[in-house]
Amino acid sequence: FSTNYQWQIRGWSTLGFCSLDATKGEAGNGSITVKVEPNATDEVRTAEFDILAGAAVQTVTITQTETNAIDIGTTSYSAPADGGLVEIAVSANIEYTVNIPAEITWIREATRSKVMVTSYVNLQVDANPTWFPRTADITVTGKDIEGNDITIPITITQDCGHVTWTKTFTTDWTEIARSTPFHVAMYGEDLYISDSDGTIHAVNPADGAYRNEVSIPGLSIAPQSMASDDAGNLVFAANAQSTMFTVYAYDGTSVTSIAEYNGANMYGWTIGNVRVVGDVKSNAVVTALAALWGNSAYYIAWQITNGTASAPVTGTIGSTGNPSGVTNGCVSPVSDNLDDGIVFIGYAGSPYALYYCADPAGDKTWVTTYDTGTEGNENYNSISVVEYKDRKYCAIGEDNHFGYSTPQVYLVDITDLPTATLAYKGSIEGTFGSVGAMDVKLAVDGDALKIYLVDAGYDSAACIELTR
Repeated sequence: FSTNYQWQIRGWSTLGFCSLDATKGEAGNGSITVKVEPNATDEVRTAEFDILAGAAVQTVTITQTETNAIDIGTTSYSAPADGGLVEIAVSANIEYTVNIPAEITWIREATRSKVMVTSYVNLQVDANPTWFPRTADITVTGKDIEGNDITIPITITQDCGHVTWTKTFTTDWTEIARSTPFHVAMYGEDLYISDSDGTIHAVNPADGAYRNEVSIPGLSIAPQSMASDDAGNLVFAANAQSTMFTVYAYDGTSVTSIAEYNGANMYGWTIGNVRVVGDVKSNAVVTALAALWGNSAYYIAWQITNGTASAPVTGTIGSTGNPSGVTNGCVSPVSDNLDDGIVFIGYAGSPYALYYCADPAGDKTWVTTYDTGTEGNENYNSISVVEYKDRKYCAIGEDNHFGYSTPQVYLVDITDLPTATLAYKGSIEGTFGSVGAMDVKLAVDGDALKIYLVDAGYDSAACIELTR
């Protein structure tokens, strides 16, 4: 610049991110060098100073552009099992690209806006058609002011199924004693829970809210076994040791005896833990477990045809486990026809697995059909079988009274026995108590398959909903 007066700079001390090499000078030709610090921010910034010469004033404005930037505060996102939009907050002042690998076909970009404020990239996530979680790694990329690549990785994790409710005994279900044995059944619009005192309680299966204590008209026993068949009838039994073991059914009108076994035939053994598949008023199979500490278990099974039970079928479960008690193992039918076989899981199995007997009335041979991969010391076990969308599923409830792990549920596809495959695995958190006591119940509710997992020992209960 040129001036015929002495000059000086006004405002030089407040320039902030820039500095001047001179703040005054004589008349004539002059120059000022402005030194600017790098802009590490994602915003444009300015600074001003005045050159004063006599009465003349010239304002100089320094404008510094922002750094090319992409910022994503969170790089891990979860998508619901039934699909939907995942909203990603992006701050960027440059063009950027969302890169989804070609093999990830269940995620696609939906909408986007671009301003140098927090904006959003919406990713459309399809419903998860499987019952296993899945993960996708994608990136957001752009270039900085020097042309170098900027890459930010993002992980999308999609769950399978969802927990619709959880409850605790100490807070939500104080009316229900935390004791063993412990059984769960569906009856009408209620989820029934029974404890070792034979007291039956009703809770709302939709949200787990406690409803009331239940009295079954005409039931003369304190039920230590309780189950529900596919037609909604309730099945009860009291454990028997060297005495007559009787299975009762309740259809909403009356209680009737439907099956018997003379416990004297297994002297010293405890018989209980009844399971049922089918309709006991029509065609069904009912099973019970006989167990004695230090010995292998026995099964008892009845084929019910046109509402009448056959003579009991019995056999040893052999080397598949040592239940040591009727709550430590569980044997269940796989259909309403005993010729389709029975399944078993129990304490001290090696491996801890679901076993299958294709001919319980004939050769009585057991084979391993699904290995859980755990240690085999799970003390409290339960089985529930249901047909859902033309497939047959078996839920295994796994618990122990030593507090080794949280309660687990394995959902196994047993449609093609003796081949069985894991369809879903879940668990519920809880606080371990002095006892282990749990049961599992599968129920089809419209388009959903629901798993009711109740564990008094861990002070926890949950409903897990799966759809396909």
